[in-house]
Amino acid sequence: MKQGVNLLNFTLLNRHPLQFVAQLRVECSSVINRMLANGEMTAEESNYLQNQIAEDLQFYEVIPFSETLEKIAIDMVKKHRLRTLDAIQLASALSVSQIQHFFVSDTKLKESGKAEDLSVIYPNENQL
Repeated sequence: MKQGVNLLNFTLLNRHPLQFVAQLRVECSSVINRMLANGEMTAEESNYLQNQIAEDLQFYEVIPFSETLEKIAIDMVKKHRLRTLDAIQLASALSVSQIQHFFVSDTKLKESGKAEDLSVIYPNENQL
């Protein structure tokens, strides 16, 4: 994990633009609320994280969902048997010209990104 974090920090420090899919806010909210419901964090921690994410994301480019992105995502579902949000994430990466790295935390998405010739960063592996 530390290697992936180091690469993310390098990316940020060297001012490589970070782009996120619009659904990232939904995914973050889902994870935080699941952790709250499971007693893995307090309501105060949940509120803090939700607010911090909203504040941080205003500094990054959000890739809007579009009809073109939808078509690419459907192709990725068929080709790689991905779940909806993973397909949207991969389609978003494929729709960005000159993408430098595709950061993922899911093994199947990692393999799908590599199959699409993306430079995949998977923090659970030694990347540097």
